[in-house]
Amino acid sequence: MGTLISGLDKSFESSMSWLGKDILHISRYEWFGDMEWWEVTNRPRMLPDYVEKIRERSKYALAVAPVMQRGASLAYEEKETRTDIFGTNEEYMETISTNIALGRFFTRNEDRSGSRVTVIGDGLKEAFFGEQDPIGQYIKIDNVKFRVIGVLEKQGKFLGLFSVDKQAVLPFGAYKRIFSRRGWMRLSVKIPEDKIDESIDEIFSVMRHIRGLKPSEENDFAINQTKIFEKQYSTLKT
Repeated sequence: MGTLISGLDKSFESSMSWLGKDILHISRYEWFGDMEWWEVTNRPRMLPDYVEKIRERSKYALAVAPVMQRGASLAYEEKETRTDIFGTNEEYMETISTNIALGRFFTRNEDRSGSRVTVIGDGLKEAFFGEQDPIGQYIKIDNVKFRVIGVLEKQGKFLGLFSVDKQAVLPFGAYKRIFSRRGWMRLSVKIPEDKIDESIDEIFSVMRHIRGLKPSEENDFAINQTKIFEKQYSTLKT
């Protein structure tokens, strides 16, 4: 039993590292909440212009990335798969714990111009290219060509449940232009690791102001952080 728990602890710690203790995830819903689904869907969506507003009003936000996500069909030559694609900006790499293994990430100019470039996960690289160099190759995402410019380091499975290596990351500009605003969006905010509590309090205040909430009104958004997972995990172990 001790070996099993030790293995679970290592998997959990690895997954929490992937989420990032110094990253806040802002969305319409709490990771572990008791809200009804219709209450969540009635909340206003996160908007892309929140990124700049948070940058301007927060002294703790070190990086802010919008992240849109949806499922898509990906293909390279005769190989096909279905996985999640992400639309984000050039600060995304600062909000995740993974590095670039091959190539590079896209630039601000590529994001703003809507360049059809993509950074793929290690699992996608293996499935499509094997030992072949993927940099400069073109894959199709929902039948639209994107040029591969980078590959993320291998990350493994989140909580031992699902792989995070079969993703494709696109510039937010291209994502919006080609895939419209389908899918849901969250905001990832990197904060100082030694100022987590202060940062959360400040970002709550900033978000309430951005959303135009009165002092008497409840939050219509959630700020999630690894402490929530840690609390739930501790409860399961007791």
